[in-house]
Amino acid sequence: MLKKVKYFIIIVLMAALSCFGQNAKNPIIWSDVPDASMVRVGDTYYMTSTTMHLSPGVPIMKSKNLVNWELVNYAYDRLAESANINLNNGQDAYGKGSWASSIKYKDGTFYILTFSYTTGRSHIYITKDIENGPYSAHVLSPLAHDADLLMDDDGRNYLIFGHDNIEIKELNAEATDYKPGGLNQVIINKASSVAGSNFILTAEGTQVFKINGYYYVMNICWPQNNGRTVTIHRSRNLTGPYEGRVALSDQGVAQGGLISTPEGKWYAYLFKDNGAVGRIPYLVPITWENDWPVFGIDGKVPTNLDIPLNGTDLKGIIASDDFNVINHKNNGLKLEWQWNHNPVADGWSLTARPGYLRLINQRLDQNFLATQNTLTQRSIGPESVGSIAIDVSNMKDGDVAGLGALQFEYGYVAVKMTGNTKSIVMVHAKNSEPTEIASVPLEQNEVHLRIRMDFVNQKDEANFYYSLDGNSWQSIGNTLRMTYKLEHFMGYRFALFNYATKNTGGYVDFDHYIINDYPFDVVEPPKPHAVPGKIEAEAYFAMEGVQTEADADGNINMGWINSGDWAHYQIEVAEASHYQVVFKVASNVDGDNSIVLKNGANEQIGSLKVDNSQTAGWHDWYLDSTIVFLEAGSQLLKLEFVGSDDYLFNIDWLELRKTQQVPTNLEKSKITRSFAAVYDRHSSEIKLQLPAGMFKYSICDVQGKLISSGTIEASHNKQRKSIKVNENYHGLRFLSVYNAGKLLYNVKIPIK
Repeated sequence: MLKKVKYFIIIVLMAALSCFGQNAKNPIIWSDVPDASMVRVGDTYYMTSTTMHLSPGVPIMKSKNLVNWELVNYAYDRLAESANINLNNGQDAYGKGSWASSIKYKDGTFYILTFSYTTGRSHIYITKDIENGPYSAHVLSPLAHDADLLMDDDGRNYLIFGHDNIEIKELNAEATDYKPGGLNQVIINKASSVAGSNFILTAEGTQVFKINGYYYVMNICWPQNNGRTVTIHRSRNLTGPYEGRVALSDQGVAQGGLISTPEGKWYAYLFKDNGAVGRIPYLVPITWENDWPVFGIDGKVPTNLDIPLNGTDLKGIIASDDFNVINHKNNGLKLEWQWNHNPVADGWSLTARPGYLRLINQRLDQNFLATQNTLTQRSIGPESVGSIAIDVSNMKDGDVAGLGALQFEYGYVAVKMTGNTKSIVMVHAKNSEPTEIASVPLEQNEVHLRIRMDFVNQKDEANFYYSLDGNSWQSIGNTLRMTYKLEHFMGYRFALFNYATKNTGGYVDFDHYIINDYPFDVVEPPKPHAVPGKIEAEAYFAMEGVQTEADADGNINMGWINSGDWAHYQIEVAEASHYQVVFKVASNVDGDNSIVLKNGANEQIGSLKVDNSQTAGWHDWYLDSTIVFLEAGSQLLKLEFVGSDDYLFNIDWLELRKTQQVPTNLEKSKITRSFAAVYDRHSSEIKLQLPAGMFKYSICDVQGKLISSGTIEASHNKQRKSIKVNENYHGLRFLSVYNAGKLLYNVKIPIK
């Protein structure tokens, strides 16, 4: 069982997160919180933001000071039910879902507006209790792009929206639909023109405020050869005419609105595109001159703000989780979690195994982006470290489960199940096309995985790690260069996932997720041992039970070996062939003790019985060997130790030498009588008769040089199979057939 960890809830890092007495700095949240809309009710501020294709959607945050924010709810659980937002039929809603929102308060009621190119509509959610609901949902068609709600003081309600030409459209008295015959016209033509004549992006992101008798319309635009820019227009009449000016052009900080404090101070809340972490919010102080808001200090966005930080009462927008607390909102999950697209209810559980999040594979998918029920949290700057502990004992063949860095060009570290064999893999996707960069065999059912994201100076790099015990970490794979892509239109997120490629029904249990669990020490993974070559016995990749000791000459050897202990070695085999495995062994007991050799698939490929007549002391060394067949490439060599004594033997080193011999000490089996092999020169085939099962074969010449190898499956006993040969096979050949790692059949076959 995984050991439960104790930790403090991680508070959102407000740029330079600090102690008491310090003031806030920009950015106020170094995380993806774009398209903010704010309203103040008494001394409490509420903010909504955009989370696109995630579910639940339109996060609602509250604050007492404009810089420390706490998630309190979402406007909706599910935006709609369609193939794309449900990730069905090969469709998706990446980069779509719901976009810029607007939040307003009027006569004890909150109104939240958003729009969606996924549904083709605008949506309004209404409640009297913003933190607990319930919300009533209403649909407006056609949609209004980047619309803002205006609840005018004469009781009439409007949407203000558009792209360069800013329009107004009247709502009914309840603000639940468009008003038939209501106001519907353009109020500002070419709103971008106050900032230039050539644009990468013309005016959008409309927000409207009525202050001291003026209507103020704020927009963002992007002039050529300049950064993202805030424009503002004003008029004493709702329908105009409006006069406008550039309000701010500094560092690309733009798009947002105005907010006042109970003390009468004013700020603009805006955001900045900040690379892979996403679009991050800034506060800009406002002064007033001749009824115009003046942004910043000397026209610049300040780093330091005149707002004291409060470091004690925050729950933030990110959080660690041990899945022990069932929340009454968000279907039991902490509010910091959002699903990638709509989740499937039967595919996850917090109660099947209390204290764990279970993800259950309901269907087959071929990659990380296509799978349902991926659970996400924001990353955060300047650096994020997200870690999970996961139980993979119930995975099925073809399953992949782990921790991802979610965006169009994603990366992940995960456990992959192939047959009955598990491995830890790192996958890197360029243009959403995944490539497996690294694979490490996994011999246990509980593992820790970690991703470290570095956003300092937009370095935007992610590195991947794993640990077998939660303490010692090893890097795996390569560095992911994180890139903010409009295909997803969202900052990178940590993502807990599980998907199936061959069988449904497999599941994994996440024990915990920890955010910003650093600093930590990293142990680089050992390089594979070259074969042919010598391996010091203590240079194992993983082990259980064995210890190291020094002999009389001060050299280190592996000792104190009990029956059932094991050691695994990562090897790189230069050429598929037979290899003589030579052991330097010593013992001081007389029992029946052996070394069993297995491959990464846990198939026995050889064994060696220690000859007690050759050694009479724990450091009285002798050499002994066995012969195995190894495929070319990177793989795992497993040594398992079996015997009848308390301590069996010591091993100083092992050496793998390419050999021209083939094994002669065949282990006979009851099924060997079902084998037969003969060369048919008419068809140029080796004809085989096999029992039922999966078999590997090798064909060697008289010097032991490998000519070919492969796999043959027989579905029933005494099934006939064939191996096609050509002129390269001619001569006296040795055919060896293996099953489950055991050499079952070896025969000389003359091929002419």
